[in-house]
Amino acid sequence: MGYSQLRTPGKPLGGISRRLLRAASCILLSQAPAPAVELAPVSELARGMRGYGLTVVEGTRIDTFGVEILGVERNSMLPGRDVILVRLSGLGLEETGLVAGMSGSPVYVEGRLVGAVAWGWFAADEPVGLLTPIHEMLAVMERDLSTPARGSAAAPAPARPSGLVRLAAPVWVSGVGRGTAQRMTELLSPLGLEPLLSPAGEDPSLDTPPLRAGSAVGVQLVGGDLSMVGIGTVTHVDGDRLVAFGHDFVGSGAIDLPMTGAHIFGVLDHRFRSFKLGAATATVGAVRQDRFGGIAGLTGARAGVLPVEMAVAPEGETREFRFEVARHRFFTAGLIQSALIGALESTSKVIGEASIDLNIDIELDDGRKVTWDQIYSGVDATFAAAIDAGTPLRALVRSSFEGVRLAGVRMRADVREEVRVARLSGASLDRPGVRAGEEVTVSVRLSPYRSAERVLQIPVRVPADAAGELGVRVGSGRSANGWEEERLGAGPPADSEELLRRLNRPRREDELVVLLTVAEPGLTVDGRELPSPPPSVHRLLSQSPVAGTTRMVAWRVLTEERVPAGFVLRGEQSLVLEVDPEGRR
Repeated sequence: MGYSQLRTPGKPLGGISRRLLRAASCILLSQAPAPAVELAPVSELARGMRGYGLTVVEGTRIDTFGVEILGVERNSMLPGRDVILVRLSGLGLEETGLVAGMSGSPVYVEGRLVGAVAWGWFAADEPVGLLTPIHEMLAVMERDLSTPARGSAAAPAPARPSGLVRLAAPVWVSGVGRGTAQRMTELLSPLGLEPLLSPAGEDPSLDTPPLRAGSAVGVQLVGGDLSMVGIGTVTHVDGDRLVAFGHDFVGSGAIDLPMTGAHIFGVLDHRFRSFKLGAATATVGAVRQDRFGGIAGLTGARAGVLPVEMAVAPEGETREFRFEVARHRFFTAGLIQSALIGALESTSKVIGEASIDLNIDIELDDGRKVTWDQIYSGVDATFAAAIDAGTPLRALVRSSFEGVRLAGVRMRADVREEVRVARLSGASLDRPGVRAGEEVTVSVRLSPYRSAERVLQIPVRVPADAAGELGVRVGSGRSANGWEEERLGAGPPADSEELLRRLNRPRREDELVVLLTVAEPGLTVDGRELPSPPPSVHRLLSQSPVAGTTRMVAWRVLTEERVPAGFVLRGEQSLVLEVDPEGRR
C-alpha cells in the first residue's frame, strides 16, 4: 500500500473540546426514537460558522470532528449543483487530510444537518473539502427504494479540475493476491472503482449495531470466499430508509446491491490519499439508488445476488470456491472474472507456464443454459482464461432480450503447469484433385513449443455433388469460429435463441478444424443461413424491408472435420482442391 502508519483517534479538536463534542453526539445518538432532524438550507450558511461532523475511525464507535464553513460555491459541480466549502479539524485530520471512507459523514451547524463530506483535493496539505448539501441527498432517498432494479447503466465518475476528486468509498478486497488485484483494477477502474488489498475480509461475526448518522456502511460487490466492499458513511436515517456517501458509487441510478455494516480498524495515513481500513460485517439491507447526490437504500431489504461456484483443480487436486456476486449490467462480468483470477491465484499461480481447461455452465432463470468450453496455454494462461470468460458472461448480463437473466454460474478449471502450444507450420493434400465422393487426406505439420515437429493426417470425404474448385481451410477451433463469424456476419442477434446459439457454438483452441468450402452466394436472415436460395427467394429477402436482418454470404461450408490436436493451436493454412464432377456418374 505504501502507507506510513495506521492512525486511530486521540488528538483534540482544534478550538473545540473533543470530549464535549463526543458527549453531544452520544446524546443525539442515544435517544430512541430519534428526534426529527432539522435541516439547514445552503442560503442560511455563512463564512465562519462552526459545527461538527460524525464518522467512525475505529470499530463501530461514532466520533466527532470539527467543521468550519468557508463558503458556498454555486453551480460548482454541475448546473444547479451547489457545494459547501469547509475546513475540518480533529481526529488527526490535520496530518492525514481528508480520508477516503469519510464520504457521507454528516455535518451539523447550530444543531441543524447541513450536508455530508463528499469531495476533496488530491494530495492537499490541509483537510479542506466540500460538502454535498443535504437537500440534494434527501432527493435521492425520496426516490423509489422498494423495487429492485433489473438492470442499470454505469458511467465512470466525472473528472474534476484542479485535482478535485470524490472521497471515493475505498473498495477493500480480501482473498486475492497482487496479481488478482492488478487485474481487478484494470477491469473496474473504468467504473471509477479503485480496489485496495485488505487482510480484513468479510466477518459477519463482528458487531453490527443499527445504522445511524455517522455509522460506517458498506456496499458489497462480492461476498463469500472473496470479499469486495466499498465503505463509506451514513448521512441520515429515516425509519428503514437511509442515505449515504454524499456522492455516487458508480453512478448507476436504480440498482440492487447488498448493504452491510462495516468495522473500521483505523486510518491508513498515506502520503497521497489516506483511507479507512475496514471490513464488511453482516448484511443489513439493500442499496437501491446510486446518483450524483449519494446512495440510498432500505435496511431489512434483501438484494438479489448471483451465486457463482468455482472448482479449480491444479494437477488433479480440486478446491471448491463459492461467491455471491452483485447483479449489475456493467460490472457483474468483471467481478466474476476477478473472482476467477483470485481462485486460480489461490490454488496455483497467475504468471508462468500453464495450461488451463475452462468449462463454464451458465443457467438462466427460465432453465435455458449456455456452456462455454475452452483451453488456454502459455505464460499468461490465467489472464487469458479470465478475459475470455467475460465473453459469454458479458453478452448475457448486458442482453436486452426478455428472459435472459442469470440464475447461477458454475466454473471448473483444470490446471497443468506446462505449455501445450503448437504452431501450424504447414499443410498439404495427398493429391491436388479428386473425384466427387472420394476421400482426400490433409496432412498438417505442427511445431510444438520446445518439442519435435509432428504431422497429423485428417481424411476428408468430398461430397458426391461437389464440383470444380473447393477451398480447404485448416486452423484451430478459435480460427474456425472467426471464419464463421466473418462469413455469417457479426451483427447483433435477432432474439435470445440466436444469442444462446452463438454462445454455445464456439469450438476449442486445441481442436484442429478442416473445412471444405465452395464459393457460392447465399443469404443469412437473422443469423440463420439459407444456402443457395432460389433466385426469387434471394431477390425477395434481399429487398424486403420486413424480412429481418439480411446479409449476403459469399461462400458456404460443404464439410467440417474436427480432431483433437493435443495442443493449443496458433496459425492457419489455406489450400485449393480440384474436384472432377465425373465422379457423380
